[in-house]
Amino acid sequence: MKLIWRICSAKDSLWANWIRLNLLHGRSFWSPRGRSTLGSWMWQKILKYRDKAKNLFKMEVHSGLGTSFWYDNWCSLGSLYEVLGARGCIDMGISSSWSVADVLRSHVRRRHRTATLNSIEDEIDALRQRHDPTCDIPLWKCCNGSFKHKFFSRDTWYEIRESTPTCEWFKGVWFQNSTS
Repeated sequence: MKLIWRICSAKDSLWANWIRLNLLHGRSFWSPRGRSTLGSWMWQKILKYRDKAKNLFKMEVHSGLGTSFWYDNWCSLGSLYEVLGARGCIDMGISSSWSVADVLRSHVRRRHRTATLNSIEDEIDALRQRHDPTCDIPLWKCCNGSFKHKFFSRDTWYEIRESTPTCEWFKGVWFQNSTS
């Protein structure tokens, strides 16, 4: 999980930059096309944990330059690709490779028949009004459900582990022994 955090957040890391250039080829880490068969066993293991990590990572958008419009979790709906699927690019008229900054610069608002698409248009308008030139901030989920700009191994462990595993057969054996 920490390596996924580094790939998504470390802009000055030589390793993360190499991963983004050579294995992701400039695509978002969360993109389904980013599932490459290239790379080492370790890279394959990182990709295996991507589905668990996607609920733990979020982007706070400022300029929008470092945030994928479709694949990063940046809006209230989550990852727009997961909400709308591949058809969303066509319905919204927004390329799958665009960043949030590209959308803010080039997209013209449309009226849609579905409430979901109109709410996305509302979020785009809200970002335009805020216009903030600072860098986007990657956030990681903490144990209390909030997102912070740092990775904490302990909090991540508590988020991904099953806290009280149910073992029905053991409860039955214990109950039988305690009543005898």
